[in-house]
Amino acid sequence: MLFILNSLTQGSLFHVTETGLDTLTTTLRLCDPLTSLDDVTKLKDWLSETWFNLAMMDYPYPVSFMEPLPAWPIKVMHTFIVIESKELSYHGID
Repeated sequence: MLFILNSLTQGSLFHVTETGLDTLTTTLRLCDPLTSLDDVTKLKDWLSETWFNLAMMDYPYPVSFMEPLPAWPIKVMHTFIVIESKELSYHGID
C-alpha cells in the first residue's frame, strides 16, 4: 500500500489539493478523511512502520510476540496488495 501512496503523491503536490486528499482517502478506504499534508505524512509514517515491523517478523512460521501473524507475513500482505492493485487499475488508478 505504501507504494500506492507514494505513486499517487510522488513528484507532485497532488496530495495537498482537496481533490488529491479526497482521492487518497477514497482509494485507501480510510475511516477518517485526509485533510492536510500533515495527515498524509502521518499516514506514510504509519505505513512505513507497519512494513518495518512485518519485515522484522517475516518468519517461515506463525509468530505472536508482537501481534499474531501468519508464516511469511510479507508474502501474505503482497497477495492482498496485488489484488488491490488490480482493482485500482481497473478503476483507472495506477
